[in-house]
Amino acid sequence: MNNKVLTVFVIILSLIAAYLLFQNIQLQSQVDRYVKTPVKTDSTKTTEEEEEEFEVAPLMGRMQIYANKLWFAGDGGNWDLAAFYFEEIEEVMEEIEKTDAKENDVSLSTAVKEWGLTPLENLEKAIVAKDKKLFSLEYTNMTINCSGCHVATKHPYIKIIQPTTPIFTNQKYSSQ
Repeated sequence: MNNKVLTVFVIILSLIAAYLLFQNIQLQSQVDRYVKTPVKTDSTKTTEEEEEEFEVAPLMGRMQIYANKLWFAGDGGNWDLAAFYFEEIEEVMEEIEKTDAKENDVSLSTAVKEWGLTPLENLEKAIVAKDKKLFSLEYTNMTINCSGCHVATKHPYIKIIQPTTPIFTNQKYSSQ
């Protein structure tokens, strides 16, 4: 009887592992779509054509992934990793800033500069200083600015907050 219980237990654990693997593959597929979506920046097109083709959502998705990882890296005191994800966020914002796209008649270039790039400077200082308290404060300020930009671009229903769970659990975020 003991072997039967053990066999059933192993089968159940195998099914759970297979299910979790499937879920991870699905999530990675979704992430890949966000991360690999190219931005169209053909300078021969008119502003109206660029606006129609430019999709900001995939870039926002990438930033959200990087911001999640940034939080857990900084919270874990892994300042090199935090600096890496900070740079990734900054690069995406700069990519958006280079466009002449508009969202609900609001210049995304101007919005990302005012609400994103300029306030990010203080977060970078916290990372360089390796100051966990300041990092937490400036990360919160970053999320407030992200939500403020969403309000400014007429998307007030998109509210960014400090994450509570890492989006990827197969990466070590702490410095230990």
